[in-house]
Order: sequence, then structure tokens, then C-alpha cells
Amino acid sequence: MRYQIRHALVQYGAETIIEDTNFEIHDREKIAVVGRNGCGKTTLLKLIAGDIEMSNSSSDESCGIVMQGKPSIGFLKQISFPDTEISVEDEIKKVFSEVFAVRRRMTEIEQSLEFAGEDSDRLLNEYSNLQKQNEALEGDSCEREMEIMFQKFGFDLEDLQRPIGTFSGGQQTKIAFIKLLLSKPDILLLDEPTNHLDLPTIEWLEGYLKNYKNAVVIVSHDRAFLDRVTTVTYEIEYHHITRYAGNYSAFVRQKEEALAKQEKDYEAQQAEIKRLNEWIEKWKNTPTKVTAARSKKKAIEHMVLIEKPRKFDTTTFKAYFSPYQVSYSEVLNVKKLKIGYDRELSEVSFKLMRGERLAIIGEN
Repeated sequence: MRYQIRHALVQYGAETIIEDTNFEIHDREKIAVVGRNGCGKTTLLKLIAGDIEMSNSSSDESCGIVMQGKPSIGFLKQISFPDTEISVEDEIKKVFSEVFAVRRRMTEIEQSLEFAGEDSDRLLNEYSNLQKQNEALEGDSCEREMEIMFQKFGFDLEDLQRPIGTFSGGQQTKIAFIKLLLSKPDILLLDEPTNHLDLPTIEWLEGYLKNYKNAVVIVSHDRAFLDRVTTVTYEIEYHHITRYAGNYSAFVRQKEEALAKQEKDYEAQQAEIKRLNEWIEKWKNTPTKVTAARSKKKAIEHMVLIEKPRKFDTTTFKAYFSPYQVSYSEVLNVKKLKIGYDRELSEVSFKLMRGERLAIIGEN
């Protein structure tokens, strides 16, 4: 187990966000965190990242965070580049600082070996260790990986030489995302990672995360994305969190099955309580039944009451709108519509008939 949260309570003022929360991250697990808006998903990510602390950490010895070693944790927070004049390439390459330090030292040793004399054995041994370190850091392929990833996010290689400040806010978010992925933390935290990404980039990201060598924790409303990437699902509901094996679809099935069982058990228990109470009420004043009545009353008191199931609904909104006036069969007829800003990006023609559903897809 790489990371564990035990019995966490997080409060903002008097408001409880999550309580008695247990959360585990194992090696290479791909974890989805789901729940309704405002339930505490991002709060959980901030707790893992160390941006906030438990509210009960100083008062409860049973709670705490346990980590195996000192895992690096990567979390895409608010984007702010300190130097907007620096080129994108120089900014991204900051994540390879350890690789470049190893390379510089290897170059120094290569230049020193000719005059090393008796010190050559020590330098050769250090050089061998540096080679192993460079291999572990994947130093020989890091720049190529940067170029491939940069293009997968919809940029041209020429954009690597542009200053950061010349890019839009959305593009800067993508650049920060690229830096995060290239840093390859032990635990990668992603909050709505598919926002502002086009379909080809999302498909590439799915494959990248599935094959990612470390652990990933994802908060997303994109159920198809979660289904294709994650293997474990945590649901936050009513301030508590529950772990389910499998992706989002598996979670929904297990949740529905658990709810059906709870409802059945609850109804059976309520029926039994009603039966016992009716028996007690009928025979409580009969001398020969007093002992039995007391026994049944104690049986009710000692029952572990099953909570009444709360209605489970994975949808966020349901509505049906009836049109005041039905349109013609041909709703929209577009001919040679030119689209663009300072230049024409495309020309489109299409017909939209009543009842049809139109999807517009393409690269950003």
C-alpha cells in the first residue's frame, strides 16, 4: 500500500465535508472518485496533496495519513507561470532538471578521465552509477517524449519556442498538464482532466493513463473516460466514502445491488419488529406470557437496526419539455457557412431535420 488515510474528518467552519473517511492507494491503481457536486471530491484530492489538513488530526490518535516512503504527489492546481517570457520548451524542461544534472556530471567525468590518473577507478564507478540513474530516469527518451506529448495536446513543435505569455489561458493549462504528466509522480491526482480537451487528445490520454506505471486518482464527470481508465471506484455520499472494485459501470451495478439488498433486509426487519410488537401488545397482560413478552421486547432492543435506504440515482437532472409549437420537418438548412475569425477555418453545409441529434466534433 502506497498511501492511506485513516478516519479523516474535514470541516470548513461548522460545515462537515467528509467524516470518518478511510482511503487507500495501492501501487499502479487507477482510482475514480465520484459523487454529486459539492460532496467533497476536490477536498479529498487537496487532502491527499497536503494542501489541507484533517480537522481531527490533533484530537484523535486513530486518525492520520500513512505513506510508504515519501511518494511524490502531482496535482494540477491553479495555473501560474512565474516567468511568462520564457519559452514553452524551457518551462517544460524544468521537470527534467535531475536528468540534466546527471548529464552534466557525466560530461564532467568524461572530460576529467584523460587526466584522472589514480582517481580514474573512482570516476569510472561514479560514471557507471550515473548511467544507471539516467536509465532509471528515462533520460535518453525524455525530450522525445516531451515532443510527442506536446503534439498530442494539439500543439505544433514550432510552438515550443514561443513565450508562455503568448498562449491563451486554456493553452497554458494544457502546458501545465503536460509538465505534470512528464514529471511522472508516484501518485497522480487529476481533477476533471478531460475539460477543454478534444476527442483525439482524450483518447490518447486514456491510453497513457491506463499504462501509467504509478497510481492515478481521478475526479471526473466523464463516465465513459472513467470506464476506460479506472479499476477502483470510491463514492462520496452523505460525508462518507465507500470503496468499490471495478470501473464506474461496475460501481453502479454494485451500488444498485447493495441498495436492493438493503431495502429487502430493511423491510424484512421492519416486518419482524411489527410482528413482535403486535405479539407483545396482545399478550403482555397475560400472566403466562409475561416472560415471553419481555424476551421479545429485549430481542427488539438488541437488534442492530438497518437504516432505511436512501433513494439511489446516478443521474443529475431529469426533465421533459413539450414544445409549445412543433417546427417544420426541416429545422435548419445551412449552405456554405464560412466559419473563422481573422481567417476562414472551414466552410460547412448541412440539413437538420426535426427529431435529429447533431454532434459537432473536431480538433480544438
